[in-house]
Amino acid sequence: MNLLLFLAILFLGMASTAPTLDARLDEQWTQWKAKYKKTYAPNEEEWRRSVWEKNMKIIEQHNLEYNQGKQSFTMEMNAFGDMTEEEFSQMMNGFLKPEAQDRENLAVTTLS
Repeated sequence: MNLLLFLAILFLGMASTAPTLDARLDEQWTQWKAKYKKTYAPNEEEWRRSVWEKNMKIIEQHNLEYNQGKQSFTMEMNAFGDMTEEEFSQMMNGFLKPEAQDRENLAVTTLS
């Protein structure tokens, strides 16, 4: 296969996988970024926006189900709205506050 043809196909494939952003959410996105002081590198902004939009749709669907009596609580967007579930889990799972770690170390030290 011709290298030029291969590269053209590769770039077209990448362009077709680019997320389609909902222009109706532009103002909410801008306000959310300002509220949580979020800034991104130019090549990251579109990706973070698409993750945020996906999370926003999940929240809207959940709250619709709450209004229908199918859920027992509501949800709202927070500072982690631009993170995937995997990123959030990786960041939060196994977290111990430093003072909790110090108490554990102190307890082990005094028992020795």
